[in-house]
Amino acid sequence: MTAQFISDERQLIDQMSTPNDAVRDAVASLQGDVMILGVGGKMGPTLAELLVRAGAPKVTGVSRFTDTSQRSYLEGVGVATIQADLLNEKDLSELPDATNIILLAGFKFGSTGNESMTWAMNTAVPGLVMKRYPESRVIYVSSGNVYSYTDTSGLGSPENGDLGPIGEYAQSRLGGERIAEYYATLQGTPLTIVRLFYATELRYGIIHDIVHKVSSDSPIDLEMGHV
Repeated sequence: MTAQFISDERQLIDQMSTPNDAVRDAVASLQGDVMILGVGGKMGPTLAELLVRAGAPKVTGVSRFTDTSQRSYLEGVGVATIQADLLNEKDLSELPDATNIILLAGFKFGSTGNESMTWAMNTAVPGLVMKRYPESRVIYVSSGNVYSYTDTSGLGSPENGDLGPIGEYAQSRLGGERIAEYYATLQGTPLTIVRLFYATELRYGIIHDIVHKVSSDSPIDLEMGHV
């Protein structure tokens, strides 16, 4: 088999946003439209494009859109866009209803020294969204950082593994889960929490960081010896 190399970012995005049969079947089983809150982050644009290409009847992406080119790109691939700040309750109240909500909004990079924003985005926003959309089906994308450290000789954290968030980012993420769970129970809102571990993607992530350091002949910090 001849290796297929990805030569540029557009080719990478095309590969990630091309649905296979399982994805098409899953999207076909959805009832109603999909709204992605926090579509402007790293995962949002590719996920939104994937849903459109998989046949979702309507995909709406909500973000502050500080990068206007990103908004233009999304609209160009068939995603309806709305500019809104999820911490602004007026903006949130004016968003249209949606059958399916994917909450991607969160705050990680730059959280050190800006802890109040970290807690606002990761703990307050899930509660605000759940209150705004009591009749929707909600997927809240949290973080694998909520788990305790595991022994390096094992297989890592199972889904029902012990929780032990270290640092304010991880703590705020667990806080967001608990607030979302509270409103889901109170309102009867269907909720799924997805704990995302550190991404492995060609534009960012651990493999990217190591390769970049090797290619630039930069030293690699070995303090964290296992991933």
